[in-house]
Amino acid sequence: MKEFSKNLKTLRAKQGLSQKELANQLHVERSPVAGWETKDRVPDAEILIRLAAVLNTSIDDLLKG
Repeated sequence: MKEFSKNLKTLRAKQGLSQKELANQLHVERSPVAGWETKDRVPDAEILIRLAAVLNTSIDDLLKG
């Protein structure tokens, strides 16, 4: 899932959000956000839906680019 990690980092940066700011909007700690961006981890479906909303994108764009 390297695509997801890369896409998440790019989209987060485009929104001008730090990992901590994104985590706050998702109601999670910063460490999962860092893991999603660097360790090929993918959040569960509920978080993916919230990520897409916060980043103004689709789940498809998050996962595939």
